Amino acid sequence: MTQQKNLRTCPNIVGLTLDKDSLEAIEFINGVKTSLEIGWVAITLGQLSTLFAGLTLSPARAISKEAVETASEAAGPILGTILGTILKTGVNTVEAAGSAAGSVSYSIFSSNWEAFFFSYGGLQAHAQNQIEKVILKQALRSDSTPKERLFWGTLAHGCKAASKGKQ
Repeated sequence: MTQQKNLRTCPNIVGLTLDKDSLEAIEFINGVKTSLEIGWVAITLGQLSTLFAGLTLSPARAISKEAVETASEAAGPILGTILGTILKTGVNTVEAAGSAAGSVSYSIFSSNWEAFFFSYGGLQAHAQNQIEKVILKQALRSDSTPKERLFWGTLAHGCKAASKGKQ
């Protein structure tokens, strides 16, 4: 089911009845398409929540200085120094943002936008791959009727639905 610029129009198959396996395959394909749409929404909401998380944290209160000191003392002398440095760096980063707007600006600046947009394409490619596997499996089934094989075969080779004016 490779993408082609000039897809052939799908043939009219009169009297086509799909068996249980074919109906399950169509249901699976519809499920993949629904999952793809949900995935796009999840990716977008995840990115937005990452960007705007600074609005929910007030600067200098993300990790209090008292919490840093308490955690450092509890961890012991060597580990406490390392932990204290890491936590103080976090506090300093939030304080450096200065405000919620500064935090959001920094989040936008530091986001990996290439990975964000690549995830959309990756999700699309994965869904397309799953659909192509199901279509090919159905086209190669030996226990289907000739009309079913024609239906799945035309989908496997790529076709587009005829417009209403051309029927």
